[in-house]
Amino acid sequence: MKLTAKQEKFCLEYLIDLNATQAAIRAGYSAKTARATASENLTKQYITNRIAELQQETIDRTAITIENTVLFIKEVSEEAREALDLSNALKAADMLMKHLGGYNADKIETVEVRRWQRL
Repeated sequence: MKLTAKQEKFCLEYLIDLNATQAAIRAGYSAKTARATASENLTKQYITNRIAELQQETIDRTAITIENTVLFIKEVSEEAREALDLSNALKAADMLMKHLGGYNADKIETVEVRRWQRL
């Protein structure tokens, strides 16, 4: 199904911040009904397919992958620990745990915990 100009704009705007309501407003839908319109748009398969296409185009253009992002976060975590920047090290560790499902109760594993020592 062919998207209307507003629907195409909604898809493009949605990719900016993944905020459907704001994407609807920026696409020209009424601010009063933007939330409902956004929700309705995201239930339409042809709109979600277009969003997925646009996301894939971004991935193809930029070579950004989940794997590359996880590796980057891991590097940041290691560098932060080496610099004794524990706040950023913890933020990076938290991001990795969320991504890897470490906070999912079904995936809890027992691991040996060693105290981190300064070099």
